[in-house]
Amino acid sequence: MRAFPLRSGARIPAVGVALAPSADALFAHARAALLAGAPRLDGSGAVASARELARALDDHGDCGHAGADGADGCPFVSWRLATVDAAEPRRAVSALHAVLAALPVDRLDLVLVPWVASGHGAHGPAIVSIGATLSALRADGRAAAVGVIDAPARALDVLARAGLLPDVVEAALDPRHPAAALVAACSERDVHLTASAPLGPDVHFDGNGRAHGGILDHPVVREVADRLAVSPAQALLAWNLTRGVSVSSPAATPAKILRHLDTPHVVLARADVAALDTLAGGRAQAAVA
Repeated sequence: MRAFPLRSGARIPAVGVALAPSADALFAHARAALLAGAPRLDGSGAVASARELARALDDHGDCGHAGADGADGCPFVSWRLATVDAAEPRRAVSALHAVLAALPVDRLDLVLVPWVASGHGAHGPAIVSIGATLSALRADGRAAAVGVIDAPARALDVLARAGLLPDVVEAALDPRHPAAALVAACSERDVHLTASAPLGPDVHFDGNGRAHGGILDHPVVREVADRLAVSPAQALLAWNLTRGVSVSSPAATPAKILRHLDTPHVVLARADVAALDTLAGGRAQAAVA
């Protein structure tokens, strides 16, 4: 599986699986992802969710530690801390320890903290708070990499001057919301960008695991997908990968997870990228040349 290097020296697989946020659904989802051979699991929530992931990992096999290279058969594991836990450094470290205590691993590959936990804006208390939290998590040594969710592009300048750049920034990115300024800011500072909600923030799944909503049914997306003989979801995931952005897939069934994991082999032509780019900000559709 293709992987991107991080500032910390770790590597993040290009395609991960965004595990169900509900502890009740997480075990089945994680088990499906592991059966499909997912190299990266992206979890979130409280300790109850971590326990369900632990059940799935125990069923899958022995994981002595989480490692991006998968040398021990255990996938790369990332975890999003809750806003209430990430707002204060000691509380963030305690939350990380609680998650690890529930998992059969001795460290996480990536811990993400919400930008909103630091307050609003790109200056002042927000920077002080988020910087202190990132520093505390790094000093603790139980996360191979640390990141921020939804950090504004302009905030990276301030974090860079303070020597507190994250290894990763996570943001909701799809052709309608390309966040060009954030992509450029991360590229300039060697901060990896990973996409949550890569199929659109309003995607939902039915009881059979089929995705609906987002821009999956948009004519331009379908035209690109048909041209490449792939699914609309693969076309959207490939659009982010083409920009050097890893993705967290919401696929819920083994078959769809397998299909999404194959996305790094999908090659978009310039015309395909240009067509998907026309969706930004609701601009007029353009036919694929």
